Amino acid sequence: ADALATRLGGWARPFFAFGLFAAGLSSAVTAPLAAALSVRGIRGDGDDARWGDRSARFRAVWAAVLLFGLLGGLTGVEPIPAIILAQALNGVLLPLVAVVLWIAVSDRTLVGVAYEAGRGLRTVLGIAVMLTCVLGAAGVLRAGARVLGLPAPGEATLLAVGAVVAVAVVVTALGAMRRTRPSARRGSGP
Repeated sequence: ADALATRLGGWARPFFAFGLFAAGLSSAVTAPLAAALSVRGIRGDGDDARWGDRSARFRAVWAAVLLFGLLGGLTGVEPIPAIILAQALNGVLLPLVAVVLWIAVSDRTLVGVAYEAGRGLRTVLGIAVMLTCVLGAAGVLRAGARVLGLPAPGEATLLAVGAVVAVAVVVTALGAMRRTRPSARRGSGP
C-alpha cells in the first residue's frame, strides 16, 4: 500500500483498503455458498428437502466453510500455501471439467440429437480444452516449482509441457467421443 501511495498519492491507500475489504466480503459470501451448493449436488438430490436452501445440512456446510475461513484469518495462518494449493488444484480441475463438458455436448445419447454440438462448435470447444490444458499444466508447474523452492519454469518450458498435456488430453477425449457416437462411426446418422 505504501508503494501504491507513493506512486498515486495518499488517496490510493483508502481505495486499496476498500478494494481488499470488498474482495474479502464477496469471497466470504460466495465461497461458503459455492461449497454448500457443491456438497448438495454431490450428496443430495435436487428435490431432497434435507438439502434445500433453508435446510440444516445446507446451512451447516455454509457455516463450516465460513467458520474455517474466519478461524484461519483470526489465528494468523499464512494464506500463501493455501493459494498455491488452490492454484494447483484449479490447474487440474479446470481441464477435467472442460473435457467432461466437451464430451457431454458431443454425445447425442446424453443431450439429444437436437442439442448435440455440431462439428464447428466441437472444434471450438476442442481449442478451448487445449487452452485450458496448457494453462492448467502451467499453473501446476508453477505451483510445484514454488513448493519445491525451485525457480519458476520459463515460458518455453511451460508452453512445451502444456502442449504435450493438451495433445494427450485431446486425443484421449476424441477417442472417448468416438466410442460414444457409434452411429457416426457406422455412417447411419447425421
